[in-house]
Amino acid sequence: MLKSVPGKSQVTAPTTQLSGLSYGTYSGTANAGGATIYWYLPENMAGMVGAPDAVDSEKKKIGTGVTNATCIELTGTAVQGGVKYEEVTFRFYPGSNMNNYDIIRNSHYTMNVTLVGIDVSDERITVGKIPPIIVDEEKMPAEKGGTKEVQITARPGQPWSFDMPQWLSALLDGTSVSAGATFSYHGPYRVTFQTASANPKAEDRSVTFILKVNGVDQDMTITQSASTLTKGEDISLDAASGSEGSSSFTATKGLQWSAALSDGEWLDWATGNVGTSGLEAPAEAQTLIVKAKASNPSATARTGVITVKAGASVGDVGYTGLKQGISVTQVGSTVTGSSKVVNAEAVNGLTSPFTATAGLNWTASVVDGSWITLAESSGGPTTGSAENIIYNVPVNPNAESRSSEITVRAGDASTGPTGTITVNQKASSLTVSGSPATLAATADAGGTLTFNGTSGLPFSITTPAWLSLTGSTPGTTDGGNQTLGYKTSGVNLNSTELSGDITIKAGNIEKKVAVTQLGFTFSVSKTELSFEKTGGSGTVEVEGISGLP
Repeated sequence: MLKSVPGKSQVTAPTTQLSGLSYGTYSGTANAGGATIYWYLPENMAGMVGAPDAVDSEKKKIGTGVTNATCIELTGTAVQGGVKYEEVTFRFYPGSNMNNYDIIRNSHYTMNVTLVGIDVSDERITVGKIPPIIVDEEKMPAEKGGTKEVQITARPGQPWSFDMPQWLSALLDGTSVSAGATFSYHGPYRVTFQTASANPKAEDRSVTFILKVNGVDQDMTITQSASTLTKGEDISLDAASGSEGSSSFTATKGLQWSAALSDGEWLDWATGNVGTSGLEAPAEAQTLIVKAKASNPSATARTGVITVKAGASVGDVGYTGLKQGISVTQVGSTVTGSSKVVNAEAVNGLTSPFTATAGLNWTASVVDGSWITLAESSGGPTTGSAENIIYNVPVNPNAESRSSEITVRAGDASTGPTGTITVNQKASSLTVSGSPATLAATADAGGTLTFNGTSGLPFSITTPAWLSLTGSTPGTTDGGNQTLGYKTSGVNLNSTELSGDITIKAGNIEKKVAVTQLGFTFSVSKTELSFEKTGGSGTVEVEGISGLP
């Protein structure tokens, strides 16, 4: 573009700039391939400048102190330092020297210009449009060492600076500008920011720099993503002491972390656990291994917690954004009983097994009135394998089987698990026979009674009043045939039979034997006697049972 071209000339060469003239502008356009433009420069005696407008360099020759000086402008787009500047104008004033603005007729002005960029010291260069600093929306990673590039669009040569926060550093010509330092440069530059530490919170953090670029304050905000803490699965431990389980957590890489147990009474870290704290978490998941250092004394599960903290939650008890709890449950302990069938006879030193969670003390009991007596009522610690309870049973006094239970409790006296040992005792038996069943009407007519009862049963025998026993009674059954005699107490004075039961009771079992004594017999022969009137004699035969009066 040729600017300030006088609209008229005069025949006689002027020595000063003509007055009352209009000035025009002539332009041409060059495409990407370039163009050659020819102009005729009419004379324009714009004049010389002196102090205070005199300059000492062509770079400062910008027309100060003159009016309507003819000039050539090259306007276009310049890309420098990665920044695209628009409406960049290079203005040149022909003249014999740096302070001369005269265009003399029939003179030849040669200006060799090599465009190598926007020289901040060249005042002939103006920049019309400078793009703003644009920070894309993508956040920096939450972890330590994440990077983000931002193009600073300052005009070449223009100084600018900003102070780095404590969590952010940057690279300047390959050299790190550490966190907290000042980043200074001049002109356009692509700044590579790098996080000096992981974000200590579960919320984004950002810093806003205010840069005076091209005479305008511009905000530049750099945001680091929120950190995360993810817990693994909850843990379930067996009821026995020493059982182990593991979980894990994943924290943003570079965060300080810690893990603590909420219940140290029964829960502890296992030998294989790698640690409980660290200054910088790795990128991958970390395993936490715990163990039960005591058996669960209760039948119900008990629960502890692994509290995992990261970042700001480690040192700030009020901040819980990076705090997670991994539940650790120890299942309830158990007792498994058994059942046993025993014979009807009394036995001491019987055993029945039970199995309980290992490591617990135990007690055994029977309900009041039970026919079982315990030889031992406590013990421990349990082994996790079958163990025996020792107990005694008396003879079953009944003709039916019977059942009772032994309750075994392990661990806590009120909440510990219980198991039942069931003892089933067979029925006792009693058989009785008597011979003969019918006795003579005389006194001391006798017979024998044979009975057989389960060994150990106390027995007693009762008889009708007209019978008595011979032999010692009562006693105890011996499991074999036992015999007693019985006899009539006197003569049956009745002509009718006497009948009754001999009752044998062994334990709660009762048997009866029916016995009969015949009625007495009595006869008289010659029930009529006849005598002469003069007298005579005769006999009568009386026959009856022995002893009958």
